[in-house]
Amino acid sequence: MLRRNSSLSTAFVCTLLFMMGPGAVAVADLDHDRWVKGPGRMTMGQVAQIELPAGVWGCNQRGEIDKFYRLTGNPVNPNVIAILIPDLMQVTSDQTIWFIFFSYDATGYVSDDEKSLLNDKTIAAMLTQFRADQQQANVARRQQGYETLEVAGWHSRPFFNDRTKNFTWALTNRSSGGQPGVNYTSRLLGRSGVLRATLVDSPGRIDRVIPVYENLMSRISFVDGQRYSEFKPGDKTAGYGLTALATGTTVAVAAKSWKGLVAIGAAILAVLGAIVNWIKNKLVQMARIPKVAPVGAASTNAQNTDASTVILTCRECGQKNRVRSAQSMPLCGKCGAVLK
Repeated sequence: MLRRNSSLSTAFVCTLLFMMGPGAVAVADLDHDRWVKGPGRMTMGQVAQIELPAGVWGCNQRGEIDKFYRLTGNPVNPNVIAILIPDLMQVTSDQTIWFIFFSYDATGYVSDDEKSLLNDKTIAAMLTQFRADQQQANVARRQQGYETLEVAGWHSRPFFNDRTKNFTWALTNRSSGGQPGVNYTSRLLGRSGVLRATLVDSPGRIDRVIPVYENLMSRISFVDGQRYSEFKPGDKTAGYGLTALATGTTVAVAAKSWKGLVAIGAAILAVLGAIVNWIKNKLVQMARIPKVAPVGAASTNAQNTDASTVILTCRECGQKNRVRSAQSMPLCGKCGAVLK
């Protein structure tokens, strides 16, 4: 956890979860002059800005952001464009503090059409996917020497604010060392992409910090030309909806479904093709073999009727057939068997 003046506790970070964990580094290592101190305005990349209230510090400087990551025991994340923390000068040395990371994905316009699909079934599927994603992320965490994280469940179920176009949820987690944590996450929809925000704090205090977090989210605005309402036909679109925005799985599932349909279609076409080929071969065979005329009666299997025809009895069905004596491999006119 982070502490004023004396130390900053190590925060473990992965692409899915941020975690507050043990360990300490000096807060004095931060360059306070590179932090915007509220009240004041701070830009967030080239697409957004925030009006910082009193009591909040913000940083959008690449070098200082990277330093913050290293001080908190995390590998540098080049996708992070801003960090918010409480005013360190107003925090006592024994207090832990929350922090918020921001990144921006220029994936294009994300439609909010799926907001009506956020039912119990969809939300349960999202939690399952979050857990699977975290298991994959834990492979990299082990390789880099960090504790692994487990998604325990929802602290706040996913919900979409249609007025602000913010998609928000909160996950509880626990490290392999037993440290609990909460990640409160929002996706702010813009015209050309999505601004990601993640609040990291301890479970025992997160509910008291959420109003502060929500107030900060309300102070963020996209710059002219980047607002969600400014979308125009022909603009770049992300090609996925809200559930994929959260888990990154809908596009993959859709691709797998498409591949499945292609495979099924190919199988059907193969069967149809085989049937057509069988029919064609049968027609060719029938065209090459003269038709055999059944006869009403005969006493032997090879009775002569005239110089050019004989009567053969089918061994399969017993049908008497009149065939030309010069015909090779004649077929029974009733069952199609070869006459011998």
